[in-house]
Amino acid sequence: MSVNKGKRVDLSRTPATIVVFEDSQNIEYPTASYDIRNESYTFTLHIRVLHDERGGEDASYGMDRLRAIYLILRRTLESKRRGYTASDGSKFQQLFLGARSESNDRAKRLFGYKVTLEAKRYALNIPS
Repeated sequence: MSVNKGKRVDLSRTPATIVVFEDSQNIEYPTASYDIRNESYTFTLHIRVLHDERGGEDASYGMDRLRAIYLILRRTLESKRRGYTASDGSKFQQLFLGARSESNDRAKRLFGYKVTLEAKRYALNIPS
């Protein structure tokens, strides 16, 4: 995937897809001085699986795959909940797993969840 470029993915050849979008950022200055700030980032994680020919007659095949991937995602996030180093080297002190909602397209046999995640960084020094 590239910025500002759509891409079609054939899920029948992919076990599952997880797409992460940064929805918002909040910067807070918790003291009278603007030398220190806190940052909060909100992400939406989209999990998608296809109920394909491998499911045969099993009507719950796609939902079972979706639940399994959600549990893997949740375990991964919970193992990092007290701190996570991002790809740019910055450190998040806390992660909060939020709401989960279904995001299905039954006509396309596509099952999905949307999961919210909040990542927080505290007491960041601002360079002068």
